[in-house]
Amino acid sequence: MRKILGDLPSILYKFYNFDSKGYLSLVRDSNIYFSSPAAFNDPFEFPIARINVPESIRQECINSLFNMFIDRNISLHFLDKYKPFSSLNMFLKLINLKYNNDDSEIIKCESEGIIKDYINATIGLFSLSGNYKNILMWSHYAAEHSGLCVGFETERLLNINADYIGPVQYQEQLPKVESSPFEMDTFIVNAAFHKAKDWHYEQEFRILKMEAKQRLVHIDMKAIHSIFIGCRAYWKANHLVELRKSLLPYTKFYRAIPSNTHFGMDFNEL
Repeated sequence: MRKILGDLPSILYKFYNFDSKGYLSLVRDSNIYFSSPAAFNDPFEFPIARINVPESIRQECINSLFNMFIDRNISLHFLDKYKPFSSLNMFLKLINLKYNNDDSEIIKCESEGIIKDYINATIGLFSLSGNYKNILMWSHYAAEHSGLCVGFETERLLNINADYIGPVQYQEQLPKVESSPFEMDTFIVNAAFHKAKDWHYEQEFRILKMEAKQRLVHIDMKAIHSIFIGCRAYWKANHLVELRKSLLPYTKFYRAIPSNTHFGMDFNEL
């Protein structure tokens, strides 16, 4: 891991549906999946096109993207998989923007769109939470309590091939680019680790890969500290018994049970 952006708990949690590609890839191939920002469920997420880039450094932004495109030798085939238009067209548009001094709204919108498309195509994010007990998280990300939650040892996650890890910051205002010199990596990190205040209940942490040419990343299965099955997933108990025998002999397994005293869950070890 290139950089840790803040304090991290010892265990970080990922919610899954038992039938999801992410979970199946984890238990079958020991991989975790780094998503494109384009796949997020929040339309206000990763607001590249709305981040306030001062006019004085807009050209620096375009130049930085142009140079990064060249320096990192991004595969045209890879970009085509994630873009609605040809990556060659994207590159030609970058050339046009780099050498075009037109300040019209069309040019501004074009540059913002190219930046957003480039970032959606190239970076990857693995989202986790600091809280496995939140009933909203179970409802939203674990098939309405019919899925599961996997606890990962943070120290082992730091060994994977990625660039940044840290907590998401929740705020009302969009992130800003304050001044020159413009740095594309800083711009991306700023966007990736900020969300609207409404999402604070998620207690989200993220791992960011700046170049996610391979969105599946292998992990040591010893990183899986614990697995919790939802209160509606009792029918998966046999699956977890087999999982423990075959892959995760040292992992702790728990089952969620609705509390008899409060709006929440208790977790009994299996």
